Amino acid sequence: MAKKSQGRRTRGEFVMLLHAWMQSPAWLDLSGVAVKLLLYLMMLSKGNNGWGHRGERGELCCGERQAAAAIGVSRNTASRAFAELIDHGFLRPVRKGHFQVKVRHATVWRLTAQPYPRAHQGPTNEWRDWRPEQKSRAQNLNGTGARMGHNSSKP
Repeated sequence: MAKKSQGRRTRGEFVMLLHAWMQSPAWLDLSGVAVKLLLYLMMLSKGNNGWGHRGERGELCCGERQAAAAIGVSRNTASRAFAELIDHGFLRPVRKGHFQVKVRHATVWRLTAQPYPRAHQGPTNEWRDWRPEQKSRAQNLNGTGARMGHNSSKP
């Protein structure tokens, strides 16, 4: 009969979010689906950018279909979330995936806030440099506003 641990806490796995992330303009601009995907990828990486995920290869692999099924969205929505995470500097592809008739290879990813042990690289933290696009006044105007300066009544 196995002994029960008395007075000990059981250690569970967790995902750590840094305050610097959550206060950054890049994080604040992310959609909910992109945040959900990022948390899923962090869970897969086990905190060390995939070292130990997927057997001996130690790579963080996740395709659009897998991500879509895991976070409960369509494949196209998952694709847009990947693009958003790349654009905001939270994620970088290491090796692009491809699909052939008999073989599927998911894209290998790197979370930029974590070290990448396969190449002995530290975190790149590209999300720190992200800034929202500055739109010109004309781009901010909708169709009606764009015509405000134009006099539609001709003499």
